[in-house]
Amino acid sequence: MSRKSKKIAAPQSGAKKASPAAQSASKLLWAARLCLAGAAGVAAYLLWYSITKKPMAGCGPGSPCDRVLGSPWAYWLGLPVSAPAVVAYLALLVSSFAVAGKNQPKIANAWRVIFFVGVAAVASAIWFSILQVSVLKSICKFCTSTHLLGFCGVILLLSQAPLPILPRSQKKKNKQETQQIKEKKRDYTFYGIHLFHYQKKILNRLSIHCFKFLVIRMVLNL
Repeated sequence: MSRKSKKIAAPQSGAKKASPAAQSASKLLWAARLCLAGAAGVAAYLLWYSITKKPMAGCGPGSPCDRVLGSPWAYWLGLPVSAPAVVAYLALLVSSFAVAGKNQPKIANAWRVIFFVGVAAVASAIWFSILQVSVLKSICKFCTSTHLLGFCGVILLLSQAPLPILPRSQKKKNKQETQQIKEKKRDYTFYGIHLFHYQKKILNRLSIHCFKFLVIRMVLNL
């Protein structure tokens, strides 16, 4: 029994451990998920305030939060801007779990969603932050927290995006095309050098004939 137990335990002890790079990537991915979850939660709280109009914690009437959330900039087509923010951050959060799967088509689609929605979220965060400072002259702590968490979550998530890797057949094809282009450039250079030498010879002959012609004219004039 002891020998069998040793044989069974041996493969477990020799199991492969995750590389430090993979562990670091996993930590960054979870940090991004926490930021996106926090951004979605605060945005949902802002949406609840916009719908119910109940007082928020630490934001009374006339406070910066009240001025920002009560301004026309807090609505888009009659809808609170926190509503699409909740949808966007939840979509990014769900996509962050999808990229960790094994289905390649789903992973590719998830990265597309992360890219387009993430860029829109970052642009919106920058836009509304500038708007609070330059136009409204008031800073909402909940809005700023949402933007900061969303911005950090998107940046961390995009930092884990895989670089495009071409298949071997495509690499081989590209290599052949590059070689053909180099050969064409070499041929053009070869013909260009010969054409330059040919033109140079013609110019030299013309200059010699012109010089002879001028000398003859000078002699005749004398």
